[in-house]
Amino acid sequence: MIIISQFLLIVVFLFLCYVVFSIPGLFILKKLRLFQSDLLSKNLVATGLGVCVFVLIVYVLAMLGVRNLIWIYVSVSFCGVIYAIFNNFRGIIDAILRAKSKSIVFWLVLVVGVVGQVAVNYPSGMNYAGGIYFWSSHGHDGVWHIALMDEFQKLIWPFRNPELAGANLVNYHFFSDLLMSEMSRLFWFSNLDVYFRLMPVFNSLMLGISAYLLVKKWSGTETGGIWGMFFGYFAGSFGYLVTLPRNGNIVGESIFWVSQTQSVLGNPPHAMAFFILTIYLLVLWEWFKDSSWKIGLVLLILGGALIEFKVYGGLLVLGGLAVAAVGQIINSRKFHTLFLFIITLGFAMGIYLPNSANSQGFLVWQPWWFIRTMVVAPDRLNLLDWELKRQTYIAESNWKRVVWLEGMAFLIFLFGMLGMRLIGFWSLVKLLTSKIFSNYYSQFIVSVVIASFFIPVFFLQKGVAWNAIQFNQYFLLLFGL
Repeated sequence: MIIISQFLLIVVFLFLCYVVFSIPGLFILKKLRLFQSDLLSKNLVATGLGVCVFVLIVYVLAMLGVRNLIWIYVSVSFCGVIYAIFNNFRGIIDAILRAKSKSIVFWLVLVVGVVGQVAVNYPSGMNYAGGIYFWSSHGHDGVWHIALMDEFQKLIWPFRNPELAGANLVNYHFFSDLLMSEMSRLFWFSNLDVYFRLMPVFNSLMLGISAYLLVKKWSGTETGGIWGMFFGYFAGSFGYLVTLPRNGNIVGESIFWVSQTQSVLGNPPHAMAFFILTIYLLVLWEWFKDSSWKIGLVLLILGGALIEFKVYGGLLVLGGLAVAAVGQIINSRKFHTLFLFIITLGFAMGIYLPNSANSQGFLVWQPWWFIRTMVVAPDRLNLLDWELKRQTYIAESNWKRVVWLEGMAFLIFLFGMLGMRLIGFWSLVKLLTSKIFSNYYSQFIVSVVIASFFIPVFFLQKGVAWNAIQFNQYFLLLFGL
C-alpha cells in the first residue's frame, strides 16, 4: 500500500512539474519558433527553461512582497495543460516508440538509472518505528535544506538564514531550495517528500534525458545518446580497486575526493545545475549554427539563472562563453558570442550580487592540497610512507624523485576519479585536433573541462576548504558525456 501511494505521489508531482515548468516553457518556445521539429528536445528545453523562469518569477515576487501572485502564473499554466498533453506528451511517447528496438534499451537505461539514483535519497526523512531517520550526509545537509525550505515558506524578505536568528541569507545559491519550497507551499506536499523523494525523481529524469539528447545530437546517433545517458547515470570512480583488496568490499566512491554523478541527487543545487548545464549545451549547439536573438534569449535565461542554482556551474559557463567569444572574434571577427557573454554576465551578477557579502576572492591558492590529502588521509589512500618519501626527497633536493611521486599522485587523482570515463580522452583529443580554432562549441567544452578539473588542483575555497572539489563534479559530468 505504501509503495502504491508513493508511486501515485510521484506521478502527481511530475504532472504538476509539467504544468508549472513545461507548459510556460513550451509557450515561450512556440512564440520564439524554436525546437519545433523534435518533440522530446522541445519538451526538455521547455522544462529547463520553465524551471528557470518559474524560480526567477518567485524570486522577483518575493523581493516585491507579493509572492502569492505566483498563483496567477500557475493558474494560466493549468489553462494550457490539456492541449499540451494531447499535442506534446503523446508525441513524445510515439517518438520514443518509433525508435523500435533501441527504445527498449532507452527505457531500460532510463528507468534503472533513475531508480538507482533516487534510491540513495529515498529512505531519508521517512517515519520509522524509531522516528525519522536521515542517512549519511543528510543528517546535516538534508536538515539544512529542509530548514531553508521552511524559512522560505514564511514569506519574509530578505530571506533569512535558518541557523542564525535574524540574520539574512547571504553567499548561498538558493534557487533550488526556493523552487522546492514553493512547490511544497503551492501544492501542500511535505518538504521531506519533496526534498528526498519527489524532486530527486524529477532531477534524475531531467539529467538522463538531457544527457541522451545532447550526446545524440553531438554524436549524430541514437546509440551515442544512450551511451551518454548510461555514463551519466552509472559511471563511477576506481575507488573499488582500493577497497576491494584492502577491505574486501566494493565501495570507495569518493576515495579520490570527488563524489560521483550517481550520488548527485543528495545535493539538489548540484543536481539541478547539472541538467540546466546539459540543456544549456544542447541550446548552445544551435547558437553556433544560428546566432539569433531568440536562441540567445533562451541561453541568457538558462546561463544567467544557473549561478544562483550553483555558483560553480555559473562561473564555468561564463568562463566557457568568454573563451568561445574570444575565439570567435579572433577567427571570424564576429561579436555575437561576446555580446551574449556580456549580457549573461550582467544578468548573472544582477541575481547573485544582491545576496552576497564579502564573497570576493572566495578561492585560495593552495596547489596540490586535494592530491596530497588523498595520498595520506586514512580514509582515502592512506599512503603515509609515500608522503614521508616525498619530504625526504625534498630535504635531499632529489627533485627527480619528487617530480615522479607528485606526477604519480596526480595521475592517480585524475584516473581514479574518472573511472571508465577515461575513454573520454579519445573524444577530447579529437576535439583538440579537429579545427578547434574555428569550432567555438569545442572551445567552450574544452575550456570548461579544463577549468573544472584544474581549479581544485590549485585552489581551495574560503570557509569550507573542500567545497572547491565540487568543480571537479562538472569535469566528471562532461567527461562522461
